[in-house]
Amino acid sequence: MSRWTRSFVLLLATPSCVHCAGRGLRGKALDQPCGCVLRSIFRTVHRRFKAINEAGPFDTHNRMDATSSAINKPKSFTRRTQTFTADFCNVSKRFLSETEHRLFRYRFLLGADEKLCCRQLKMDPGAFNHEVYRIQQKLGKAFAELEPYPLFPLADYFGHSHAGGVKPCVPVLVRRDAGPVRPPLAARVDTPARVSVMVAPAPVAPVIHLAEHVRARFRTGVSTRAIAADLTRLNVPAPNGAGRWGQADVRRLLLAA
Repeated sequence: MSRWTRSFVLLLATPSCVHCAGRGLRGKALDQPCGCVLRSIFRTVHRRFKAINEAGPFDTHNRMDATSSAINKPKSFTRRTQTFTADFCNVSKRFLSETEHRLFRYRFLLGADEKLCCRQLKMDPGAFNHEVYRIQQKLGKAFAELEPYPLFPLADYFGHSHAGGVKPCVPVLVRRDAGPVRPPLAARVDTPARVSVMVAPAPVAPVIHLAEHVRARFRTGVSTRAIAADLTRLNVPAPNGAGRWGQADVRRLLLAA
């Protein structure tokens, strides 16, 4: 990466570092950052993250920045502090494994001390400190090499606008020369045909038995209209050759001797 130069890492390096001797660069070509530089980057970003959280949700400032949200509106209001805290958490979760992120959450997000973290994670202090150093180095490199807007240096993140590489969002229409989308059809299952069974009508009882049947139903509380409907449904011939039984016909049967 072009930013790993001596002028960039010199003030971040630890003078007493046994690996780089305070130069901040390692490797045969001196083109790789030392671990002390990466840890210093992480501590700087984490201090700003803690300061934003300690200030509270009302200590925020809106600013006009160039965005790619619309074609006719190249600028909109943004909240850099909330964006910075969201980027800090999301980038950490993206670059760390599940076990590393659990330690990171206890130590740097929730603010637990070394004893509490060791007891919760069931780790000895030596292994815990080495794991903390590895996490700081990994995230420090991620914060500095993040594209297109790295979290470090903080002055570039908070002080300057990102208007240089922002372009308006233009929808791209992709034409597909495929046919219409047709949902798959279920396999046809041949069902057996339904057979209609004709039920023969009940035999017509004699007039005397019919009158007794009508009187018996009338004693149970059935109305004359319901009795007439039942007689019509049972295809009992109506008097005088009529097709339907009426209430008057049922009354005549009730009054018959």
